[in-house]
Amino acid sequence: PPGPPRRAWGRGPPPRVGPPGEAVRLAGRARDLLEAGLPVAVADVADANGADPALVMALREAGLLPRLAGYAGWNTAGNTIGSALAQGCSRLLAAGDRQLAEHARTLVHRLLDDWGYQTSARRGFLTPGTALRPDQVERELGELLADLGPPADKLRIAPGSVSFPWDRPFEISFELEHLEEGNDPR
Repeated sequence: PPGPPRRAWGRGPPPRVGPPGEAVRLAGRARDLLEAGLPVAVADVADANGADPALVMALREAGLLPRLAGYAGWNTAGNTIGSALAQGCSRLLAAGDRQLAEHARTLVHRLLDDWGYQTSARRGFLTPGTALRPDQVERELGELLADLGPPADKLRIAPGSVSFPWDRPFEISFELEHLEEGNDPR
């Protein structure tokens, strides 16, 4: 959860506070719950306006990302909690391969937006007067997508889909598409 001092990614990387093993412990708790057969949705509210990179990496390294029922780490704590819960509920209601694949796509989209863009790729656009470059963001997000592992390895950013809907770097829009078997462009 958030703690003093308030930290936010909207102006650049916040200073790290808290014990270094905090993310690893949370990933361990998520693993324990998943192994007990319980659905887990992670509301990453330690920082405003972006995900905690240490937590995302701890979840990835523990092999938990494809098993999560939901994940969010964007904007305010309220938006994050609501998004993670909504994803978790949709996962509980998912039936069939198509709905499960769409849930995985939504989960990866949230991770790529909250972790990939908000805490990494956006940094290059926070200086006033910097040109917004959708092609540069598409390239950077594509590289970060490859770092996520499953289920992201079955997805790619739809070419030309990255845009800045409000003509500012605070948020982006992009589409993910499923890779066709044997048609991986990487």
